[in-house]
Amino acid sequence: MKQTIGILLIALGVAVITAALFWPSPTATAQSPLHPSVRLLDSEGKSVLETGQPVSATKTCGTCHNTDFITEHSDHSPRIFGGTEINCFMCHLDNPDNAARIAALSSGNAEWATTATIPNVIDENYSYLIDSDIELGIQDPTIENCGQCHGAVHTDLSVPFTYDVCATSGNWATLMTGQVFSAQPIAQSGLNIKDKNSLAYPWDIHAARVVECVGCHYSQNNPTQTIKDSDLEHLVYDPRRLDFGEYLIRPSHHLEQNECTTCHEADHDWLPYQERHLDVLACETCHIPKLYAPAAASIDYTVVTATGQPIQNCRGMNESEALPLLSGYEPVLLQVDDQLVPHNLVTRWRWMTGDERVPTQLVQQAYLNKDDYLPEVVEIFDSNGDGQLNITELVLDTPDKVELIKANLIKLGVEDPYIVGEVSPYRISHGVTEYATRECETCHSEDSRVSQAILLAQHPPTGIMPTFSGFDGDIVSRDGALYFEPRREGLYVLGHDNVSWVDWLGLTMLFGTMAGVSAHALLRILSARQNRSKPKHHEVEQVYMYSVYERQWHWLQAALIFGLMFTGLVIHRPDNFGMFSFRGIVLVHNALALVLVVNAALAFFYHFVSGEIQQFLPRPRGYFDQMAQQFVYYTRGIFRGEPHPFEKTRNRKLNPIQQLTYFIILNVILPLQVISGVLLWGAQRWPTAAELVGGLPWMATVHAICAWSFASFILIHVYMTTTGHTPTAAIRAMLTGWDEVEVHHHKNKGNDIFPETEAISTGD
Repeated sequence: MKQTIGILLIALGVAVITAALFWPSPTATAQSPLHPSVRLLDSEGKSVLETGQPVSATKTCGTCHNTDFITEHSDHSPRIFGGTEINCFMCHLDNPDNAARIAALSSGNAEWATTATIPNVIDENYSYLIDSDIELGIQDPTIENCGQCHGAVHTDLSVPFTYDVCATSGNWATLMTGQVFSAQPIAQSGLNIKDKNSLAYPWDIHAARVVECVGCHYSQNNPTQTIKDSDLEHLVYDPRRLDFGEYLIRPSHHLEQNECTTCHEADHDWLPYQERHLDVLACETCHIPKLYAPAAASIDYTVVTATGQPIQNCRGMNESEALPLLSGYEPVLLQVDDQLVPHNLVTRWRWMTGDERVPTQLVQQAYLNKDDYLPEVVEIFDSNGDGQLNITELVLDTPDKVELIKANLIKLGVEDPYIVGEVSPYRISHGVTEYATRECETCHSEDSRVSQAILLAQHPPTGIMPTFSGFDGDIVSRDGALYFEPRREGLYVLGHDNVSWVDWLGLTMLFGTMAGVSAHALLRILSARQNRSKPKHHEVEQVYMYSVYERQWHWLQAALIFGLMFTGLVIHRPDNFGMFSFRGIVLVHNALALVLVVNAALAFFYHFVSGEIQQFLPRPRGYFDQMAQQFVYYTRGIFRGEPHPFEKTRNRKLNPIQQLTYFIILNVILPLQVISGVLLWGAQRWPTAAELVGGLPWMATVHAICAWSFASFILIHVYMTTTGHTPTAAIRAMLTGWDEVEVHHHKNKGNDIFPETEAISTGD
């Protein structure tokens, strides 16, 4: 009996557990989906199933959401959707029918465009196919939703990406910029791209990292996002949030335009002058160096094809082939808020009357009679005489063509038609690759990216120069084509922005010095041959002239100066020294400069403490007479074999001209060189100090002039070492410390600043 009861209890327990697991939950059946069924309403707020009128998105969605608030706080105006109200379904349906929407707009049924966006709701005659409220796949906007207007999007990585390149319909943003949002490697796409196999990285790294559009461009009052209120400077993070229910009623459709630094912290330790680069370069400048999808260069609405379309030319592709070969293009860099940002420029040409555009239909009628060109148009435009008009012939490149179309427009009732051109910039923010520009020579060279011109129009209408406002630059004509050459306000790029007159001045100084030294040396050689038979009676003796420290300081300083001159020349003209790394040369230059400054400071301390500084200080009394006497020796006496006018001793190693030279070098040129170099190096750390002296352009100019001056001085200095007792005596003295000097047994007349001293022939 007990066994039977136990079995029954076990069976009952199993039944209860089974019922608990599999019995349907009453709450589950009563639970509503995330978004309820939608009753489609017309502009009067009535059911379209009753009135048969087009759907109004603001009335339909307005039953739960404050669509008036959304309309007032939206980056997408009704004009964008081609109607009088915003089209919520374009962005929030999981499968909007954009093709049907465009067809409704094209057929003149703009009022039905919103309705056509909802799939399977109306037929081709705009009659409703439904008889009750429907469930819509409402969702946050996906990249597919955004891609309907904002460019080519590809998410199915199993299918090679392809699209109708350079097409006027669809993928508008891709046409204007060349941006493609896809995680698929470019090499796996179905496009005919030059050297495609080497492009093994995705079209956009953010797509590959599964970053949706709304990840960066979210609603500004979305409570799930971290919000920093700029008005509350004392707060880094504001914990107060809009209630989520309130947000669903009044979601702002002003979208955040986040920058790269919102998510990324710039960590470019490899980059010299990191702060300076980040101040003047947008992240996209280096991280979107090139786009491989073509982009529009010009759209000429002043002429039409046989189908009535404007003539469009794209950059980054060879259109002469049956299958266009895509080579990509490098965007132009324009200054936006003191930063260089990549852009594409699109030039549009139009017929105008007064301040209005001539309607497209009238332009078409000025060229076409149905599907054929007018006979007079063929006669004027057909340059090869084949009776047909090709793309290269459809351009208003002669006054006769312009006058013909102008006359045709006047016949059609257009008053005083004329042509205008306008350049529009399109910022490039997508298409970030895994590989960024790291070569310094890309910008720091003669062919710098920062000044790279961009083609505006290969065949512009004759005599018409387009306008481009808002950015500094020049529109220039080269071989009939128009280019835009950007200018950079207040931005000096080392290795690229060289002041031409400074280089000419420096070269004049250098070659002038070389010519003077060469002429002087030649005259010395010739005079020495003539005076070879004349006996010399200059008594000389060995004097310990230079201490160990002086010699070490001298040769170290010489090596540093030569190193700085060479590295400075590479920085100044990197194109001529392509075998060297610009970044490496800059680091070496800075290191050498630091050692030179330290060495100079130690030398100043040594000369000041030891009293040797007096060697470099000319004394006013009788100085100009002594300098004139030394000048006469260099210009006449040295050729006659005469002795030096002043005796060189341990206490007086420099003659008057040398004293003046070193006084200028040490008190003018060297300080200017050091100060300008320090300010160039510290421009990112002390921008205010740099701006006080004119910024990088002035500092670089002063630095270059001083460098040329040092180069000229070195030539003279090296040559002057040959004017001693023998041509190599001075060099040998700086190596060993012992110098052979002429002994003067009488005091030079008027030589108060060079008193007679006995030669010192002892060591330290």
